[in-house]
Amino acid sequence: MTSIKGIDYKKVNGKNFRIGIVQARWNTTITDKLLAGCLQSLASAGVSKKNIFVIDVPGAWELSLGSKQLITDKKVDAVIALACLLKGETLHFDYVSEATAYGLMRVMLDTNTPVIFGVLPCKDEKQAIARSTGTNNHGLGWALTALEMAALRKTKK
Repeated sequence: MTSIKGIDYKKVNGKNFRIGIVQARWNTTITDKLLAGCLQSLASAGVSKKNIFVIDVPGAWELSLGSKQLITDKKVDAVIALACLLKGETLHFDYVSEATAYGLMRVMLDTNTPVIFGVLPCKDEKQAIARSTGTNNHGLGWALTALEMAALRKTKK
């Protein structure tokens, strides 16, 4: 596959990039699909398997620390943080969604390393499935965003 939703993989060269992926273990029926999409895009863009570092963390709350660890320990050029949050009957969804977004932004700004917000905050599982399968698998695009931002960061050095 060379194109998804108008993105031409031939124009994205990931050969020289190190990419980290941190995946939340909560809702793995969704995050496993997002991870597969990321890996497919990275491979199509020429990123070597040895330059892709995948770790998992318990949930979305822990993505920020996992992202920072990949940046610090593996010296990655970008991180993709993957999670799926499903709205329930309590305010937990709101607190975790906001804290996760803020935490990932903070890691990105503090480290000057792109951290891609690969979090699906959905009303229900049906929405999550629609955004993690087929050509609408958001992991496909998030990986390309990581490469684009990694390239942008390298041009600024």
